[in-house]
Amino acid sequence: MYTVTFYSYKGGVGRSMALANTAHRLSAKGKKLFLLDFDLEAPGLGTFFKNQVDKPGLVEYITEYLENGTIPALDEFVSEITPTQGTRGSILCMRAGKGDDSYQERLARLNWKDFYAQNNGFLFVENLKGAILAAYAPDYVLVDSRTGLTDVSGICTLQLPSLVVFVFALNDQNLDGTAKIYKSVTENKLNRPIDTLLVASPVPDLPDYAEIKKQRYLKAKEQIGRDIDLSLPFAPFAAFEETILGPRTGTHLSEAYDELVEKIVDRNKSDVLTLLNEARRIRKEGDPERAEAKYREIVEAFPDNPETWSNYGVFLRSSRKPQEACEAFTKAIKLRGGVHNYAELAITLLATGEDHAARENFYRFLEQATGPRQILTYTERFDARGQTEPAIAGYERLLDIYKGDKRAIEPLVQLGNVYLRLKDPEKALPFYQQAQELMPNELAITFNLARALQLSGATERARVNFEKAVQIYEQTQMVHPVPARRANAMEAMGIAYIAVGSTEKAKQNFISAIETAARISTSIFSALEYREIPPADFINEAKQLLVQAGGAVPSR
Repeated sequence: MYTVTFYSYKGGVGRSMALANTAHRLSAKGKKLFLLDFDLEAPGLGTFFKNQVDKPGLVEYITEYLENGTIPALDEFVSEITPTQGTRGSILCMRAGKGDDSYQERLARLNWKDFYAQNNGFLFVENLKGAILAAYAPDYVLVDSRTGLTDVSGICTLQLPSLVVFVFALNDQNLDGTAKIYKSVTENKLNRPIDTLLVASPVPDLPDYAEIKKQRYLKAKEQIGRDIDLSLPFAPFAAFEETILGPRTGTHLSEAYDELVEKIVDRNKSDVLTLLNEARRIRKEGDPERAEAKYREIVEAFPDNPETWSNYGVFLRSSRKPQEACEAFTKAIKLRGGVHNYAELAITLLATGEDHAARENFYRFLEQATGPRQILTYTERFDARGQTEPAIAGYERLLDIYKGDKRAIEPLVQLGNVYLRLKDPEKALPFYQQAQELMPNELAITFNLARALQLSGATERARVNFEKAVQIYEQTQMVHPVPARRANAMEAMGIAYIAVGSTEKAKQNFISAIETAARISTSIFSALEYREIPPADFINEAKQLLVQAGGAVPSR
C-alpha cells in the first residue's frame, strides 16, 4: 500500500482536481485505489465522484470512536465509486463526512491536539492505516489534505504518506508556505522516509509570460531548495468546472496529469509498473539475460498479476521463445487480464504456425475489445501476416464502432485494399466509395477508387477519378517525407497519368519511384499488388510499368 498525500498551502491551485485525475489514471492502469478526504473544512472529492453511496465519513468515524471508546467497523464509512469509462481498477472512498448539520457540529467539537494528547490519536491514525490495508489491500491510498499550517495538514504530510505531492502557485505567499511544509516533511522528527514531488499549478503557458515564469521557477528553487518536478498548465475550462480528463486526450493539462501519474508510479519502487519499467530499461540496454532474470523475479513476486505475465510474454516473444510466450499470455488470460492478451496470444501463435488457434483467439479479442486504436493495431498485424479473414473481421468491427463518422475512413480504405489484394475489385468498390463520401478530396482514396473501377471494367468512371486524382496531386504538389511512402505515391501517380493519357509525366513518375526505391531498404506498398513488397521487387515492378509506358529503364 503506497500512500500519496496531495497538499497545497493555499486553495485554488487545482489540488483536488489533480488528485481526482490521478485516481482516474491509476484506475485505468488496473490499480485498486482508496481515496481519503482529509480536507474536513472544505471537502472536494465529492464534486468529482458524485455517484457515491451516502455514507458517513472520517469525521463520523473519529467521533464514534471518541464517544464509544471503540474503533467502529471501517466498511460502514467506506463506499465504492462506480467506475468511469476507461477505468479497470476499483476506487473506494472514505469521504470527509455526510456534510449535514450534524457533520458541522461534530467537526466543530473535534480538537486535534486533545485527540492526540488524550485519546491516542497517533495510534488511532496508525490503526486506520492498518485497517485500510487489511480490509481492502489497495495499491494506492490518495489523501486530499487540508491546506495551510494546521494539525490536520501535519497528519497528512508526516504520519500518513509515503509521498507528498505539493501543489502550489508560484506567488510569494504560496512559495513561503510550501517551503516551510516541505522542510518539515524532509526533516521530519518521525524519521520516516517520505518522498516528495513539487508541482507548480496553474502555470500560464504563453510566450508573453515566458520570462516571468523562468524567474518564478528560479525563485521556487531558491526558497524550496530544489527544482520543480512538473507544471500543470492553466486551462480556462478548469476555472469553471471540476473535470476528469481521460488519459491521452490531447490537451496540455491532460498530458501534464499523465506525466504526474508516471512520476508517482516511478517513485513507488514496489509498484509492479515501476519494476516492469526497470525490466524494459535493462532490455533496451542490450542485456537479455539480465532482463529475463528481472522478468522472472517480477512474475515470482506478483504471480497473480496478469500485467506481469503479459509483459513477460512480450519479452519472451521478442526473444524468439514463442512457446514460452504463449504460456505467459495464457496465464495472463486465466488471471482475467486485459482483453488485449487474447490478441497477443493470437499473434504469438502465428509465429509458431498454429494459424487456427491464432484466429480463434483473435476472434475472442474482437468479441470483447472496445478500443478502436487497439483493435486497429492488432488487425493490421494480422493483415500484414496474410491472415485475410481475421483482418476483414477486425476492420468490420471498427466500422461497427465508428458508425459512419470520419474515423471510419481508415478501416474503409483497409477493407478496399484487402479486396484489391485478393483480386476482387467489385467487393473493394463500395468501401472506397464510402471513404470518398467522407473525404472527397483525399488523393489516396480517389486513386484507389479509380483503380478499383478500372479493374472492374468501369473504364469511363475510372478515368474521371484518375483525372481527379491527377488534379489533386498537381494542385498540392505533395512530396511525402517518408521515402517508402514517396516511392509508392510516385508509382501510383504514374499509373494515373497513363490512364489519362499523360505518358511523359507517367514515365517521369516511374523513374522517380525507381530512383527513390533504390536508396531505401524498407518494404514499399505496391500500387499494383496492394501489399508491402521488398524494394528490389518494387523496383522491378516500376521498371515494367515504365517499359509499358514506352520509357527506357535507367542504366543505374
